[in-house]
Amino acid sequence: MPRIYKAKGKFIGRVRVNEASLQQAVAAVLEVRPIKTTAKQFGVPVMTVKRYARKQKASDKLIRYGPMYGSSSRAFSDEEEEMLQDYALKASKLNHGLTPIGVRKLAYQFALANNKPIAAKWVNGLASFEWYYGFMRRRKSLALRKAQATSLSRATSFNKHNVAQFFDNLRTVLARYNFEAIDIWNLDETGVTTVHDPTKIVAAKGCKQDRMLSNCYPGTAGKPHPSGWMTAENFVKFLEHFVKHNKCSISRPCLIIMDNHDSHISIDYLSYAKTNGINNPTAHIAQTAATG
Repeated sequence: MPRIYKAKGKFIGRVRVNEASLQQAVAAVLEVRPIKTTAKQFGVPVMTVKRYARKQKASDKLIRYGPMYGSSSRAFSDEEEEMLQDYALKASKLNHGLTPIGVRKLAYQFALANNKPIAAKWVNGLASFEWYYGFMRRRKSLALRKAQATSLSRATSFNKHNVAQFFDNLRTVLARYNFEAIDIWNLDETGVTTVHDPTKIVAAKGCKQDRMLSNCYPGTAGKPHPSGWMTAENFVKFLEHFVKHNKCSISRPCLIIMDNHDSHISIDYLSYAKTNGINNPTAHIAQTAATG
């Protein structure tokens, strides 16, 4: 079945019913007045009055009058969807627009954070395709755009507007918090992918070797991932390690300059950073590590 049904041939739309008239008609019917006469008097279809009267009679509370097309299956309210829309727009303005998968991932995290019921089709940490297409259809200010392909040299080069915007944000944050040099940090990751397939060896049962941390300095922490890239979960683990040793907090905030990788903009990161005084005004084009 298509996501948006289009009727074949001539189609007469649903009759719009005045909610106040419908409620008055239902109240009159519940007072044992004739349905047909009451429906004609208030200008409401007979079957509509009959259906709502049956619902009201079976309920102890006042039922909702008026159209509810799809409202019972909506994952978020209008206000919550507007928050998701604003976040997507802001991410785009910060030179890191969300892909469809990114929007679906954000919606899933947002639902978990707000204790929303997770639909059966929302699997693998992603909202369903149906939700995404419905969200894009309801949010008229959003559209799917294809970014211009760029080479690595262009992606890491300076752009006057973006660099000026970054330093404006940086200047604002520095003026607001008066950071000392010790509280300003630069962060970047390096992907380490193991492509070999080692053979199995005989070892003690339950022993898991972590060669990544062999001969490291005391207090060093590591968190591997099969992809070799940073993930949102591992990045929060890193921040916990960072906060443990840096001792930053709301009363003693710090500034981290880093790029806008997907793992750096998750809801878990934003929540943790907010509660621990971590600030990040960085646009990925102007990251110090990428240009130094």
